[in-house]
Amino acid sequence: MRAVWVAAGTYRPTSGTSRMASFALVNGIALYGGFAGYERSFDERNVVAYRTVLSGDIGVPGVMSDNCYHVVTTNTTIQDVQHTILDGFTVTGGLADGSPPENRGGGMYNHGGAPAVVNCLFTGNRAQLGGGMFNYGCDPVVLDSTFEGNSSYYRGGAMGNWKSSPTIANCLFVGNWVDTAAVNGSGGGAMHNDSDALVPYSYPVITDCLFIGNRSSYWGGAMLNQGLSRASLLGCRFLNNSSARAGGAVLNYETSNTRMSNCVVIGNTSLLGGGMRSGNSDPTTINCTFVGNRATQPGGGGGMLNLTATDRPVIVNCILWGNTDGSGSTGQSAQIANGTPRIDYSCVQGWTGSLGGVGNFGADPRFVDAAGADGVFGTEDDDVRLAAGSPCVDAGTDAPPGGLADTDVDGRARVLDGDGDGQVRVDIGACER
Repeated sequence: MRAVWVAAGTYRPTSGTSRMASFALVNGIALYGGFAGYERSFDERNVVAYRTVLSGDIGVPGVMSDNCYHVVTTNTTIQDVQHTILDGFTVTGGLADGSPPENRGGGMYNHGGAPAVVNCLFTGNRAQLGGGMFNYGCDPVVLDSTFEGNSSYYRGGAMGNWKSSPTIANCLFVGNWVDTAAVNGSGGGAMHNDSDALVPYSYPVITDCLFIGNRSSYWGGAMLNQGLSRASLLGCRFLNNSSARAGGAVLNYETSNTRMSNCVVIGNTSLLGGGMRSGNSDPTTINCTFVGNRATQPGGGGGMLNLTATDRPVIVNCILWGNTDGSGSTGQSAQIANGTPRIDYSCVQGWTGSLGGVGNFGADPRFVDAAGADGVFGTEDDDVRLAAGSPCVDAGTDAPPGGLADTDVDGRARVLDGDGDGQVRVDIGACER
């Protein structure tokens, strides 16, 4: 592998004014930022102290309208994901507001290319699709990176994936947004996953990521899944995201059968489906915790809303508690509204038994402190671990559809004897006691 160490400073892809200019990655070349310029060892690198910025601000300084369409680009020649690396850079100032493909990926546009993006910050980028990054027909790897304050006119404020299956792990998506309220189907304040009938699936795998304070003026405050996409979410947290229309945290549409495992969904808000809304989709949620989410419309499903009776979500080993709808209700219908769910071994506030299933109950799950010291749902001090005496301890099934994850949302081992009675069985919810 050939590596290039890049010293701190701000770099632009051209000294001229062509908005088509970008930093084009080269297959097999690893770029590392975060150097002062005198290091002799890679271990001396400090990406915080020595900020290396790739900027699209090529025209009048501080005026975004003349910035590059894309700050960083890759194409189909970029296939060596192990050695084509962008590591330790801030990517900012891209404005993809042109005609396709110059309307995609203000910060980074990957068209068929599969680089690895590590330890990067994407901030202040804007596009019609995928403000921070847009992936078209490719499977990049994105690790330990932050997407903050990016936006889009239409879909995917931070990231858009079209016919793509990226691997995304240990990333932070904070304060990204989509702001075109009038367009039906717009949304995904942080991420949008989509496909079409010819290439029917996008399979992004998203692990140990935090989505906080993202918003959409239409669908999916944090994430919009549609067009037969099948996102896999493991150990993720969705806090204080919002959408004006539906799906405060996540919206699934057009047979997008999302799988969520060991995820926490707290303090998200929408008109319909405060935590999650699904339509013509059958998502699967295993060992997830939905708490303190709010739908502002009466009957709107504070925790989950399924659009029609033909929607058949699978809900196993989950907690839905303290979610409210526009009438102020915290009953069963405020936790799960509509649809024909398959629900087993779950704790649902106001449980009546009308949804059937086995092993379900409505007793207080006894969280340590679900709203945290500040008393506000959806902030980082929320603690949905199970306290001593919780009825959710050792009360789940060890054989949910697709199996159990090895660890809980906090990285602790799954399937422990949480109450010390000698019986080892998985707990209900995202946290293993």
